[in-house]
Amino acid sequence: MMIPLAVQPEPLPISATATVVLIASLLLVVLWVAYLYR
Repeated sequence: MMIPLAVQPEPLPISATATVVLIASLLLVVLWVAYLYR
């Protein structure tokens, strides 16, 4: 399943968005664990 580059409504690429979401969720988990076990 290949998406043409011309048809890309969002400013960020899919991989960059996925990376940002992954890092944000990891950071949230780390902060939550640090809050629980402080």
